[in-house]
Amino acid sequence: MIKFDYHEPTTLKKAFSLMERHGEDARVIAGGTSLIIMMRQRLLMPKVVISLARIPKLDRIAYNSNHGLRIGAGARHRDIELSASVQKYYPLLHETFRKVAQPRIRNMGTVGGNLAGGDPLTDPGASLIALDAEVTLSSSKDGDPCPATAKTGLVAYQIHPPQHRRLRDGRSRDYIASQERHLRGCSARP
Repeated sequence: MIKFDYHEPTTLKKAFSLMERHGEDARVIAGGTSLIIMMRQRLLMPKVVISLARIPKLDRIAYNSNHGLRIGAGARHRDIELSASVQKYYPLLHETFRKVAQPRIRNMGTVGGNLAGGDPLTDPGASLIALDAEVTLSSSKDGDPCPATAKTGLVAYQIHPPQHRRLRDGRSRDYIASQERHLRGCSARP
């Protein structure tokens, strides 16, 4: 294994400070499912690894009927899959996270790490885009919401409740729930 310094900051501010100090020599780890594999294969050889595990609220999954669902970048796939709010109000996300890799990966991997890894085959990214999720990006200068796109470096996702989602022409997107119910009843047949 590669020798590296390991840091566990307790705030985003401290994490950003370490990232700025070490630059390209540092890598951030949350669940580690991608980073550890790349390090074992010697595709990445960081001198510094910065863990996000001790930063409070980064793994939070919270639902509010006025503001919708907020998923922290450190939320594990399995926690999102098992969240009662996700199951009740966002069945598309429940189905998506239920099918990510295998249980071992779902128990370790985080939504932020999954998307930050840039794998074009990731399931959560497409579902988050379909639900018009906003990504809160953060840096040492603060976080701003933006639409979920290929950009990552995120702190949290905000998915607005259906009554607040609108198409570009202003029509409501309430049809999503009925479409999800319809599609869940369908199965692919050869």
